[in-house]
Amino acid sequence: MQRSHSPPGDLRFGERVHTAFVVLCTTMGREVSSAGNRSHRGKGGVLKLDLLYEFQPKPKPWKQPHPYGQRAAEQSVYDEGIEQIKLADTLGYQTIWCVEHHFRDGRSACPSSEVVLGGLATCTENIRLGFGVVLMPPGFQHPARVAEKVATVDVLSHGRVEWGTGRSTPMEQIAFGVPIDDRSRQEWQEATEMVVRMWEQERFSWDSPMITFPERMQTPKPFQDPHPPVWLAAATEKSALNAGKYGLGLLSFALFQPVDVMAKVIDGYRGAQAEAREAQTEPLTGSETTVSAPTRWCTARTTSRKRPHTGCGTRSTGGTRTTPNTSWSGSFPT
Repeated sequence: MQRSHSPPGDLRFGERVHTAFVVLCTTMGREVSSAGNRSHRGKGGVLKLDLLYEFQPKPKPWKQPHPYGQRAAEQSVYDEGIEQIKLADTLGYQTIWCVEHHFRDGRSACPSSEVVLGGLATCTENIRLGFGVVLMPPGFQHPARVAEKVATVDVLSHGRVEWGTGRSTPMEQIAFGVPIDDRSRQEWQEATEMVVRMWEQERFSWDSPMITFPERMQTPKPFQDPHPPVWLAAATEKSALNAGKYGLGLLSFALFQPVDVMAKVIDGYRGAQAEAREAQTEPLTGSETTVSAPTRWCTARTTSRKRPHTGCGTRSTGGTRTTPNTSWSGSFPT
């Protein structure tokens, strides 16, 4: 691991200095020059770098009165972020992850990740486009709408989507009438399964205590076959174990905990994967994806169990990927 407490240079857009992006370019012994997919090969596998964007506006106080100060801050962070991502596309970064957050004053102004990623699909060529993550309990949005939106971005990008899923936090859950207890876990699981079945089946219907859905043909279908790689955001050890059990990629934060604690979470995840393979447990989405645990995010890929994804030209196996957007970057034991 390497740490950078102060960036060796600034990447300036307007009046703001985006040090996180520069740190990403200069840590991990990674060489950055022209276009092309780059990785750092070290002990334990290949390291690939991603970017995580919350689109955090400049905090108060603003120079202008409401709503003009808020508008200016939000518009600026989007303009600058898009320009950064377009540059990252030419430097060989693996994935841009875009959050879905609601009502996060001072933290994120990005409630509609599908809009941002759809726009990026038309102005980038290589970088993969990650939903980091879609909030799946139906109180946030109907699973049919998720299937439509994610598949549309996959079509626009010609198969560059990574589909992250999650349950959110009580602050957002309460506002949308989503249970803040373990019931939201069941809602996440059922909604995620519904989306995958819509993608796989020509015509789809569903009947359960949570959702009744009449037979319909979902359109469009994803570009990737059978569908984009699926991930689960895991803030708890139980969620990490569920990700491994169900064959999902693991998205987990390492920012507020020691690296050795994060390593134990990843070990648990991989242990759950191994147990699922031994028990021949059917993956929730029909195929197995990966791991990710940032300093803000990191990723370690595994091999496919069933129906491997195609159309993912830059996907790899047996490696590690980090997606930091803070002032330091590192890899976890693989």
